[in-house]
Amino acid sequence: MARAAPGRSPAPSRVLAGHLEAGRTRNLSWHASTGIWIALGLLLLSATGLTWSNHAGAKIADIRSVLEWTSRPLETNLTATTAAGGSGHQHGSPDSTTSADVMSTGVGIDGVMDAARAQGLQVPLFITPPDEAGKAWTVAESKRDWPTRSDAITGDGATGSVVDRLDFADWPFMAKMANWTIDAHMGILFGLVNQLVLVALAVWISYVIFRGYLMWWQRRPTRRTGAGARFGRPAPRGGLRALSPWVLVLVIVSALAVGYFVPLFGVSLAVFLVVDTLLGLRRAGGRTARLSASLPETPANDKESETPADHKENIGA
Repeated sequence: MARAAPGRSPAPSRVLAGHLEAGRTRNLSWHASTGIWIALGLLLLSATGLTWSNHAGAKIADIRSVLEWTSRPLETNLTATTAAGGSGHQHGSPDSTTSADVMSTGVGIDGVMDAARAQGLQVPLFITPPDEAGKAWTVAESKRDWPTRSDAITGDGATGSVVDRLDFADWPFMAKMANWTIDAHMGILFGLVNQLVLVALAVWISYVIFRGYLMWWQRRPTRRTGAGARFGRPAPRGGLRALSPWVLVLVIVSALAVGYFVPLFGVSLAVFLVVDTLLGLRRAGGRTARLSASLPETPANDKESETPADHKENIGA
């Protein structure tokens, strides 16, 4: 905490919790400082969690596609591959082949598995059979804890030959980061340590919420606020006006961006701002009316209050 000037109480710190404050000021200090320390974790959980939502997840996928933050798709078309190789026939299962036949037609699932092992892929593996004739099998590593492995191949179910290969090392860096951060969100990336960090973060989030409700309780109406008070003392207004122009622009742009990706949050924030603005105008109007009522009436100008008769008397005098 910063050292206070002589004769003045120390200002509460926003990074380190204060130990000299008491009551609501102490709760505010702990609430703010704890929130700052866990802000990075909250941002990570929020950003990665949005990928699972319908609206925000679709928007994020579009942005990743435009910025090329995704891995390229594997080639699964056997016709294009065999045509490039000069072969005059089409590999794969015929149209009448059932899903059970796919497992045993040609080299079958065992042959595709052997081809994947020959390419250096290791368990755990996800094996996806072709969903239609003329398509290849897909075999992908799925080791999501560190160090991760996500190499993948596509193979011809008739011959066992490799159609295409994509190594995790060849992914764009941001595509890797997307996988890593989502796995960290789920507590998979670093195993038990990852899970303990998430538990600690959950505890601190609960602590911040508890401190927030405690501050709300300390602002509740009491006898000091008047017998007819229905609400506690409101927070000071003018927080946005006190910001510098650049910071204010940053806050507005950030709010609009978050509202675009999370419409429910954007609508809730807009309603809150409208209600808060109306209450502020009402409160300001009430203060103006009370101030006008408390001012003494200004006496009218003597000349303006004179009647014509009085004016003649004054002239005669």
